[in-house]
Amino acid sequence: MIDKMLFLLVAIAFIFMLIGFYWRSIALSSVSMMTWFISTWGCFNYEIPYVYTQGNTIVETTQHIETMYPLGWLFMVLGIVMLLYLLDLGFEMWKGKEPKVL
Repeated sequence: MIDKMLFLLVAIAFIFMLIGFYWRSIALSSVSMMTWFISTWGCFNYEIPYVYTQGNTIVETTQHIETMYPLGWLFMVLGIVMLLYLLDLGFEMWKGKEPKVL
């Protein structure tokens, strides 16, 4: 369940990134940047809960997955790219050009 939510979040971030680049939109690009950073955090703190029995005792614990760090760094780079793009749009707006808000 958690991995499906992470993949859905990455898909939403990718869609917002493409639409933000195509429309040169500040709002959609900022949403994309935030979702990239949230998916990065999700990759770095990826835990799977599980339950097992040991004798007559039921133990509930989580397993921390550490193999998703390269994917998390990729999402971090994409978030930084979107941050730089937002800074570029902000400088254009500051110069007097009006970018699209939506």
